[in-house]
Amino acid sequence: MDKGRFARSDGPSGAARSRKTADRFVAFAFAAADLLVEVEPDGRITFAAGAFRSRLGADPDSFLDRQIEDLASGEDRAQLAASVATLAGRGRLQPTLIRLGDQARTPFVLSGLALPAETGAPGALCLTFGPIPTGVTTVADSIDKASVARAAEAHMRDPARPTSLGFMEVDRAGAEAFASRPNVEGQVLKELLSTMEPGTQIGRLAQGRWGVLQREGADLGDVSDRVEAALWRLGIGAQITATVLSLVPGKMTEMQAVRALRAALLGFAHGGHKGLASAGVAQELPGFLMELEARAKGIGKAIVEERFRLDYQPIVRLAGRQLQRYEAFIRPLGGLPRPSEFVSLAEAAGLVEELDLAVMRLALGDSRGRVPISVNISGLSAQSATFRERLLKLIGPEPQGLTIDITETADIEKEEEAVAFVEALRALSVPISLGNFGVGPTSFRHLRKFKPDFVMIDGSYVAAALRQERERAFVGSMVDLARSGGAKVAAEGIETEEAAALMGSLGVEFGQGWLFGRPEPLPRMGPIVRRSGVVEGGWE
Repeated sequence: MDKGRFARSDGPSGAARSRKTADRFVAFAFAAADLLVEVEPDGRITFAAGAFRSRLGADPDSFLDRQIEDLASGEDRAQLAASVATLAGRGRLQPTLIRLGDQARTPFVLSGLALPAETGAPGALCLTFGPIPTGVTTVADSIDKASVARAAEAHMRDPARPTSLGFMEVDRAGAEAFASRPNVEGQVLKELLSTMEPGTQIGRLAQGRWGVLQREGADLGDVSDRVEAALWRLGIGAQITATVLSLVPGKMTEMQAVRALRAALLGFAHGGHKGLASAGVAQELPGFLMELEARAKGIGKAIVEERFRLDYQPIVRLAGRQLQRYEAFIRPLGGLPRPSEFVSLAEAAGLVEELDLAVMRLALGDSRGRVPISVNISGLSAQSATFRERLLKLIGPEPQGLTIDITETADIEKEEEAVAFVEALRALSVPISLGNFGVGPTSFRHLRKFKPDFVMIDGSYVAAALRQERERAFVGSMVDLARSGGAKVAAEGIETEEAAALMGSLGVEFGQGWLFGRPEPLPRMGPIVRRSGVVEGGWE
């Protein structure tokens, strides 16, 4: 073990501690840990020590100034970022299970403590990664669509470890079994993850459609056989179709490769192997790029001609059910792709700024300042200075009843530009909301950077909280963190009174979901919803 090695980054956060203090600190910390990391509240690593080389294949100093979530496996990056946010807000982190980003995805117990000012830089946070105590067992979880995409992009950008992305799809018999037995798919995925080759990741892209990240040249057929065998043991005689896509970008630029990869994931998630074929699959990324460029012309024309309408879904206060605002949702017309695919294609093709502006024009025309509305803006648009200027001109100096919801369907890489976007809107008294909160590893960093007025907890957490105590605790932590930063908390996907009551008990103030109303055209007068006790007339 290389527990004696440590590295320190003396960045703008403060002066370096003395070697004597550091050695004492490391000695105490490593009494029960393999890795010791000190980070800033935004997750930047400023001190690293311990078994980095044996665990992660690199010296501690190579991790300085990187984000803490880089230490975790793909499916646990969001959890690690959330843990840091929890530690920053509460000063202490209770032991949490985290899997490292090594080939074996080794599970560790993560603990943390905010350092006093005389020990470290003001606001510094200390995290320790300790071995799992004897007798504790873990069950691997599947990773979701967003995590698959981020992990695939990370592998593609690292030429030192060529990787392939496999696409697997069950036949009709398997699809029918998953539809009638909702727990079966999760059982199969967990069984696979517990027996996979180290470094392999598998995640659900859609029901019966999975993505598998493997080292280049690994046998996807073996994984398919394992899936079929697992299904047979559950009494399901289904077959698997598999395709392998190399993530070696070749002569493509990084942006071209990212767009091609996103088009591949999108095509498979929506249409399976037929969707891959329509996206131009050729077992390599350039094939997707050519098809994407062809489809981009049609998407661009549809945006210019505004071949879509908007539906609006209410967001209400859980206590009292008063209407707070309507959220606008795009509805493409005339045979265009479904909404999520349409938006994703616009992002992948570099057309999302034009789409966001077109949606804003239509939303402002629908509402005319008489009802409060929330309009989604892609994270890609939010980091564009040109888009910011055009949007401010469009909404005018005194926008009425408008909230901007920044979505994280695409990563925000130019955070300073996004901060400038938020500040410009805040100067006009336009509230800011963060959508899909908790899904990506950057959600908690953006909470601190953007200081939003609202956060919208992703519906997947609502569903999970209804099933597991651990997930309820996690939602509670997210609520505490958001509220400590001054944000009000809403949750989407509330379909039942049980879900509404649970979210309210966890501190969520607002809710959105079919319990309160489905997306519909904006009414001419008054609220859309007259169900579930939603109060008519007047808004907050």
